[in-house]
This record gives sequence, C-alpha cells and structure tokens, in this order.
Amino acid sequence: MIPENQPSPQPVLAAGTLLINLDQRPERLKRFEGLPLVRAHFPGWKRLPGVSGIRIPGYGGAPWFRGRKRDTAWAGRAGCVLSHRKAIETALNAGWSRVCILEDDIDFPGDSPAALEAAASWLDEHEDLWEIAYLGYTEPVGPCMKLTGHDARLSVYRIGGCATTHAYILKRKAMEWIITQLPGENGIWNWIAEHRAIDRWYSRHLAGRFPVVAFSPGIIGQVSDFSDIGQREADGEREESFYMAIPDRLVAKSPIAFSAKSAIRKAQVGLMNTYDKLRALRKRNKGF
Repeated sequence: MIPENQPSPQPVLAAGTLLINLDQRPERLKRFEGLPLVRAHFPGWKRLPGVSGIRIPGYGGAPWFRGRKRDTAWAGRAGCVLSHRKAIETALNAGWSRVCILEDDIDFPGDSPAALEAAASWLDEHEDLWEIAYLGYTEPVGPCMKLTGHDARLSVYRIGGCATTHAYILKRKAMEWIITQLPGENGIWNWIAEHRAIDRWYSRHLAGRFPVVAFSPGIIGQVSDFSDIGQREADGEREESFYMAIPDRLVAKSPIAFSAKSAIRKAQVGLMNTYDKLRALRKRNKGF
C-alpha cells in the first residue's frame, strides 16, 4: 500500500524500452536523445544496434540476388526483421514482462505528453484486454472494435492489424511466440521472400492469436527522411498519416460482428499465405 502523503507511482509503458539504431545512422540517435519526451516517458531506455541487411550472409549472391536496383531495399527489410527479433530476444533474456520497441526515427506531436500518460494508465488498468499495443501506426486493418475513449483526444481500439513497427509494446506471451516465428540469419532470405516485411507479417498474424490494440489517433509518428528499409526519400504526406484516427468504416457494430469479421479475416489470411508461399518459390528461382 502507498503511504498517505506520498504520490502514486507514475504508470510506465513497459518494463524496458529498446531503441533500434543502425551504427551508420548516429545522427538519428543524437536526434532521439534530444527529444524532450524521451527522458520522462522512456526512462532507462537502451540502444540496440540494428542489423545492417547488406552485411547479412547471402546478400548479393544467388539465388536471391541478381544485381537489381531493389536489392538494397530487400536487404533493409531483412535487417529490420533481424533487428526486431534481436530486441525481443533481449527483452526475454532480461525477464521483462513488457517491452517497448522503438525505431530511431520516431517523433511526437504536440499533445503526446498527456496521451502517453493516458496510454500507460490504460495499459495498466486493462491488462486482460491486450497483448500487443501500437503507439503509432499507418494503414489500419479491420475488423476493429472500440474498447474505450479516454477523452475527445484518445481512444483505444482492438484492431485486425496495421503497418509500421516504429513504436509498439509486447507482453511476454506475445514475445515468446513471436521469437519462435521470426527467422535467424540462416533462414532470413526465405522468410523475406515469403513474407516481405515484418510489419506486413505482424499485420496478418498477430491479431489471429492475440488481442492487438492501437491508440487512436496515433501517439507516436516518424520523421520523414531517407528510409534505410524502403530505400526511399522523405515523404511529408506519409509523415502526417501516422496521426490518423481509426476510420469508422473499419469498426464493427457489435462484439458479435467483430468476432464474425475476425473469423473471415483469419480465413483470408490463410489464402494469402498460400499465395505468398508460391510467390516465394518464384523468387528463389528468379531472385528478388
């Protein structure tokens, strides 16, 4: 029990926070360290050296690579997968009950302080309603179901999936399963040929096994600069998309409707997985 006259402990988002940062991007690390909200809301965060895709064994050689202009983009995706796997492995080895995984290009809108406090409180108060929580996202996938609204600014939805992996929280049960599904270096190129990217795999597979939630509108976004993963230049329009609210068209009208649509989505994912396996065979023969 907390003694009288002493403040209640500040709710925290996770037991530990890991920042994925490539050695060749020190400017991103410096920018992250200078963000005012980092010290207050992610105390004790640790840098995790990201995996450079072009240094993964097999890069540049047959059967996957044929000297094409998108080779470095495929390598970036592979490095991203291995980086997130490394983060989850680190959290499991540390015995953390929750881990917050951040990428080094995150950014905050002006009202993030209150939203982050509200998010931390909600996660603590509703442990039974979530296993994975997105603090930011793009391209949300239905079905979605509204769980609660803190105020006019922030609501919480259970979702079918979304794009991006720049700011999310995993509880231990999810960590233990995901680590068995993500490849190591030996299997990474096969995995990438089939699944293409980690956020795409998350979007298709997590909600079928665990309750996945997102805070709406998104609390954490990304700055727009050159992407090591997509090998694309800055895109200001994409930067704005991180702060979108979950669209009404994706929201189920009742829990029964949500369950029915979730079952349909799971069947659709099964069909998409079959197609992806066939496409991966083609890539093995012809390269990325």
